[in-house]
Amino acid sequence: MQRSCEMYLLDISNSIDSINEFLGEERNFNNYESNKLLRRAVERELEIIGEAVNRILKVILKSIFPTHVESSTSEIGLSTLTTMSTILSFGE
Repeated sequence: MQRSCEMYLLDISNSIDSINEFLGEERNFNNYESNKLLRRAVERELEIIGEAVNRILKVILKSIFPTHVESSTSEIGLSTLTTMSTILSFGE
């Protein structure tokens, strides 16, 4: 069963809320940088956002070009956010 774009948007919204909750009111980069658990949590949420954006792009492009879009993301052209998510996941 394929998820709808609305569900992916909800995933993005939930991840943004989680990041805001993790960071709290005081947004201090030194605290963020020195807290490995916090960094990993934020990075994971960014990965979720990137994957949701990638899947939304697939759904949209498949609806526009149903016979030309395969499951391969290389044909789609990833957004900057999705690329950032990949870099965070696997390094440069």
